[in-house]
Amino acid sequence: MGGRYYEDFLLEERFSTAKRTITETDIVNFVNLAGWQTPLFTDMEYVREETVFKERIAPGALILSIALAQFAMLGLTHTTGLAMVGLQVRLTNPARPGDTIGSEVVVASKQESTRGDRGIVEFKYTVSNQKGVVVAEMNEKVLFKKRT
Repeated sequence: MGGRYYEDFLLEERFSTAKRTITETDIVNFVNLAGWQTPLFTDMEYVREETVFKERIAPGALILSIALAQFAMLGLTHTTGLAMVGLQVRLTNPARPGDTIGSEVVVASKQESTRGDRGIVEFKYTVSNQKGVVVAEMNEKVLFKKRT
């Protein structure tokens, strides 16, 4: 089944993603895969003694990756989403192992392309944990096919 076309999105339309619990393994695997070999993510003594967090936190890039993947799993962009053309991010609170995050996503704006066969949809994400604490806010712009 294909995704939605540019015309199918309505301003202020809302979507809720699935939720996912972040594990210690997720953080360690992501840090190693991405090469984030910094004390903030690899040295628990440093984290306990030198940071305000005092315990392991998830890299912001991991939170963003999970949120974007959760939205993609809704299938709205399958075969019709052509490219991400913009991303603005604000990390508001740390996410820790054991936090379960999910996103509320709103269609914030739409803009037709000059070519006429495509359009850009801007999605505003609010990523929250199981306690309702917002851990990230993002605006993603996606280029979509048009039906005509």
